[in-house]
Parts: sequence; C-alpha cells; structure tokens
Amino acid sequence: MNTTISGIHRQLKQLILQGPGQGPCAVNPLVIGFSGGIDSSVLLHAACTIPGIPPSHIHAVYVHHGLSEYADDWQLHCQQWCEHLGCQFVALPVSVSLAPRTSTEASARDVRYAALFDYCRQHQGTLALGQHLNDQLETFLLQAQRGAGPKGLAGMPAVVQRQQVWIVRPLLEIAREQIEQCAKALGLQWVEDDSNQDMRFDRNFLREHITPVLQRRWPAIGHTISRSARLCAQQTRLLEEVCDERLAPLLVSCAPNETQTQRPAEPSPQGEGEPGQQGLSLEGLAGYSDAWQEQLVRRWLEYQHQSMPEARQLAEILKLTHSSEDAQPLIRLKDKELRCFRRNLYLVTPLPEPADSTITLGPGQVFDEPWSVVAFSCNQPVQVTGNMPAAVCRVHAQGVSKKLKDWFKQWQIPAWRRRHIPIIWKDGQVVAVVLPHQPVLFTGASGSLTITLEKRSY
Repeated sequence: MNTTISGIHRQLKQLILQGPGQGPCAVNPLVIGFSGGIDSSVLLHAACTIPGIPPSHIHAVYVHHGLSEYADDWQLHCQQWCEHLGCQFVALPVSVSLAPRTSTEASARDVRYAALFDYCRQHQGTLALGQHLNDQLETFLLQAQRGAGPKGLAGMPAVVQRQQVWIVRPLLEIAREQIEQCAKALGLQWVEDDSNQDMRFDRNFLREHITPVLQRRWPAIGHTISRSARLCAQQTRLLEEVCDERLAPLLVSCAPNETQTQRPAEPSPQGEGEPGQQGLSLEGLAGYSDAWQEQLVRRWLEYQHQSMPEARQLAEILKLTHSSEDAQPLIRLKDKELRCFRRNLYLVTPLPEPADSTITLGPGQVFDEPWSVVAFSCNQPVQVTGNMPAAVCRVHAQGVSKKLKDWFKQWQIPAWRRRHIPIIWKDGQVVAVVLPHQPVLFTGASGSLTITLEKRSY
C-alpha cells in the first residue's frame, strides 16, 4: 500500500480516538468534504481503503456553490469518482452572497461549512477535511498579516468540535508535494479549480508568489510554522481555561419560562436576551483590567457563535462598562445587535418594525408575525397591534391604572422589545398583552378570553 495512504489511515484513526472516539472505526459515518480537487481526492481514496471498513460507510459531500461555469462538470466528476470507489455521494447546492464589500471567498467558505455541518448533524457523522501542511502555512501568514493574536495564529486544529460536529484534518502534516506524488502514483483523477489562479484572492497570491520564495530560502518552513501554530494553540487553550473560570460568574441567565397564567399579580422579567443565550454582567466586567475585559468579551461572543468584533466595535463595547443603568446603546454585529438592560449586555436578533395596521385574528387562528416576540392564538375574535400604544390599563379591578409603557417597565421588558409586544384589542379597548413567556389579561377582558402560546413556524 502507498506509504502516504497508510500514514493517512493511521492519522485518521488517531484523530478520531482523540475527538469523537467513533466514526468509520465504529458506527457513525465519516463525511468527506469532497470538492474533486487533488487534496480531497487523496483523502477520499484513503478513507475508502481503510482496512475492514466498507467504502459504503464513507459519505463524500460535494458543495455546489454555483460560482463557476464548471461547477456542474465538477459535480458530475465527483459523482462518477464516488461510483468508482463505491462510497456514497451527496451534492449540496448553496447560495453565496455577492453583496458589495463582502468577500466572495469568505462567504463561500461560510456557506460551505454551514452545509457540511448540517449534513453531519443529520447523519451523526465526523467531518474529514483535506487541508494540508502548505494550507496551514498559508493560514498562519494570512492571520499574521491581519494582525491576529495567538488564537488566530494557531491556524487549523487537527481535531476540533464546532457546532456539535467533530472535524478531523488528517493531512495537516503532509506537504502538497507529497500529496501530488501520491495522487500520480495511484493514478487518481481530479479537477483543477480555475479560481485558484485568481490573484485577487489573498490565499492564491500567497501560494503563487510568497510561499515558494520562503520555501526556497527555508525549506523546512512549513514544519516550523506548523510547530509555531501548535504552540499558539496550546497557549490559547491555557488562556481559555482561565478565561472560562473568570467568565462563569459574569454570565446572566435569561428569564426562565414561567408557568402560563392568565392574570399574574406580577409578571416575571421577560425578554432579556434571546432563548438559550446568556447575558454578560457589565458590573462584573468592570472589575477587570482592559486587557481581561477584551478577552472576556471575545470569549462570551465566541460561545454565542458570533464572529469577533473589529477593534473599533470592541472599544465601544468596553465603554459600556461605564454606562448608566438606563442607558440604551446599540452596537450592530453583522445580523445581531448588542443591547444593554439593567447593566447587563445581551446579544439579540433584531426584529422587523411592527406594522401600523391592525390585524384581525379569528378564534383559534395563530398569530405569528415576524415583528412579534411571540406566537399565540385566542379563543375569541380579537384585533392585534404592536408599537406600544398610549393606552391606560389595569391588571386588577382594585389595582392602579398605568400606561402600557409603565407596565412594561415594571415587568422589566427591555425598551428595545416593548414595541414588539402584541397588544390585544376588543371593542376598541386594550384587553391583554402577550409577553414572551405568558399572556397578561387586563380588567377589560372577558372572563372567557383565553390566550394560548404557540410554537413559532420558523
């Protein structure tokens, strides 16, 4: 057997034992990110020739970006090659954003990984990728050029878990030249991506003009940079251990789901952050040095699968430690927003602006407008609005009357969510509101009115 292929077999088994502990050597499938290029072709061949493992246990997944006129031809090549090897083949079409000021290369990478992760979660598979030693060198140089710290300079880990998916990279210690020799010796067929010749992409520029010069001067630079990346990864893990210890006391849990009652005397605080997320105490954060504040904020965002903020945005976030309790700052991070409530920081998803019109809801009909914080149904015909009208309501017959704004403030509804609370009207009078975890009836409501929270349709 080819020595390179034998080495990949050993590395695959070792990485799987380090990470998921199972995969093609147990019961779960091994999912190969298969582009048809030389690297993934060698990896797929190695996976399909693991002793004792039938090729049918290997899933080769081709992600069709639709960016090249040859993409259909590449997909056909991949399918035919998988039929030759006897492994399973799957093509996943994706859509890549071509918006202005957006990197096509980065967008394609993001949607490709998203598609592969979804597939692996559905099939409980381990994802194997074909990045090699030269890719690690290029990644290190790209990160250094961007001014990255130890975490960025750590490059690509050989085994890691991301979004509930284990990823292994068994070729990371193998140079491109060795992979090419292996592919030729085995008579493999592969495709050449024409975009690899496009010097507008930084990685291509490095590959063609920079790394060859470095390798001529320092032939072992790939291995030495790989060692530096591993040391950076080790330092990062140690830092993260300490960071997690300091972060834990600063996390603020979202309000738990309350038992649904029709007329609570005092509704619980609602809407602090998104479901499943935790806020960050600004009071606690302020007790650390600026350097530790940066690390803690970055780690908190990482746990919420959020990309790291720019230096300017990070400076804005740290300024919030000195903000007042009633401050309402807004910091946008791509498709999310950072908001403050009661001296806690939350990462939230912005909602569309509520419509100005009134929506008539029939008995049993589900209200699930995108602008609303909640979906629900009523057992009677009602009208629904948002935008927190200037209505005065009373929760108890003997209680005080207050404006909706004041009720929301008392119930600790964050200011940025108040306009998104559904207001229930009947006969021209506000009779109820639907908070994220429970409805509240006012004194004008009929005793027979029932509001039921429903599962969202998206």
